Amino acid sequence: MPALHRLLLPSAARLLPLVALALPIHAASLSYREFLVAPLSLTVSVGSTDAASGDVTLNGNDTQRPTTPFSVVWGDGQTTTGFFPLRHTYADRLRNYAPRVTATYADRSTASVEVIVRFTTVQLSAYAVPAEVAVSLPAVLPALSSTVAGYAIPAGLAPFGSGVFAVHRREVFERVLGAFAVIERDLVNDNLHRTDGTFRQLALALPANHPSYAF
Repeated sequence: MPALHRLLLPSAARLLPLVALALPIHAASLSYREFLVAPLSLTVSVGSTDAASGDVTLNGNDTQRPTTPFSVVWGDGQTTTGFFPLRHTYADRLRNYAPRVTATYADRSTASVEVIVRFTTVQLSAYAVPAEVAVSLPAVLPALSSTVAGYAIPAGLAPFGSGVFAVHRREVFERVLGAFAVIERDLVNDNLHRTDGTFRQLALALPANHPSYAF
């Protein structure tokens, strides 16, 4: 039996808004370190998106009130400058974009924020989660045992029911949880407990005690 590592997860419903945030649009690798910084004075949000015309409006604010116009790299090869609200028209509405807004301050320092402009559903084939940290949500309860002294497998564990996946498919959840696992492994400097040189993660429900549970 594989050795199992226990951690708590938020409820399945709370994971739904994280799908777009956790997955890069066209990235070959999962990059998150630039977001692990102190809060910026610059905030940006997508004010409106018109799928028919491609018109997009970005709203935002910067408490430092820079006098230099903001620079926007829209992700389609176009770059503009201006103040909020920032407007742009995308010619290709068959993909999504991550425009980056950059503020320049009086001391010539800068700060940048990316947002997601979505015209299509999220594509999940761009980033492959490494097999070792991939998370699976089995449809059938596997045989489980514990190799941790004093810890017993909780009674009542069960696979997540099909109703959980009514909006997002099972593989979507697995991909998002896998992306989180990549970050988690990095934050602990790859210090994983491996039995027989392997590490596996399964997500199972524990309805009686907690909205969700993970091994």
